[in-house]
Amino acid sequence: LLASADAIWDLESKQVVHELERRREGPGPVAFSPDGSLLAVALERQAIKFWDVASGEVLRTFAERPDEVTFSIEFSPDGALLATGVHGNIVRLWDVEHGQVVGTLGHEGERHDVHDLAFSPDGEVLASAGNDETVRFWDVASRQVLHTLRQGNGLYGVAFSPDGTLVASAGCDRTVKLFDVASGRLLRSLPHADEVMSVVFSPDGLLLASGGYDNQVYLWGNPR
Repeated sequence: LLASADAIWDLESKQVVHELERRREGPGPVAFSPDGSLLAVALERQAIKFWDVASGEVLRTFAERPDEVTFSIEFSPDGALLATGVHGNIVRLWDVEHGQVVGTLGHEGERHDVHDLAFSPDGEVLASAGNDETVRFWDVASRQVLHTLRQGNGLYGVAFSPDGTLVASAGCDRTVKLFDVASGRLLRSLPHADEVMSVVFSPDGLLLASGGYDNQVYLWGNPR
């Protein structure tokens, strides 16, 4: 299956399985739960809706501040938590079952935004990237910052390697940066011709893909 802000698609038949009501709200980020049973959709300035993938029905709605802009959403690997990055440099942690905020994390500066989030494969660490020029690693259990990495410019994307030892960031400074998670040490800086918007590791961790405003997708071999 493939999801957009207003539909769930079957990739084999290329047909819409469910149309999701969007009205005139602007699109926003979407995320499947790890077991594939739920789809979280954050429309522009709207509460987050949880759709049942099998039936296409809304199961519940999450709203701390319904009018705030949500830039990123990410389920924890066990599906128990949903992390949201919103305008005002805030990360919220939600209890998926009960729809309650169980943690609020902050970057520096109220005028910045958290553009991307990534849980470590074991679910113990959450990385958040924003245009305050930092990647922050949060201990999910204690809600405390483990360490902060400075990119030197705003950030759009962040991703853990499948084994959880590396993190990649996508920056406005036209680079992808690779960090060692344990030490926070910068390992590599990979150049783009323009701002980088997104990064993702292949499932085996041997390739890193990045894309940005230069209209190119880069495939990087041997990310270490």
